[in-house]
Amino acid sequence: MTKEEKLIRKALLGVLYEILLVARDPNSEFTSLSHVLADHAHNIPLWLKQDQLNSSEIQHYYESERVYCIEKLIEIGFADELKRFEPHWEVVKSYLYSEL
Repeated sequence: MTKEEKLIRKALLGVLYEILLVARDPNSEFTSLSHVLADHAHNIPLWLKQDQLNSSEIQHYYESERVYCIEKLIEIGFADELKRFEPHWEVVKSYLYSEL
């Protein structure tokens, strides 16, 4: 496993971790939030199990699923939670655009 793959795996774990923290926040109503977060997270465990990362799947995640998650979190009133994901998304972006 390359250094870049280790970094992207760590970033994906970071995204998944933040999703779990937000989803279990006792001060929020979970229904809409849980659905958005589950949609955003559903592929991450599968990718982490693979021996080699599929950059086209991760690019789709970054360019489509991440954008959808951002839009939905803003729509349902959780825009402040987005900052928790940004450092991890930046690593994914760097991986995709060869900045690592």
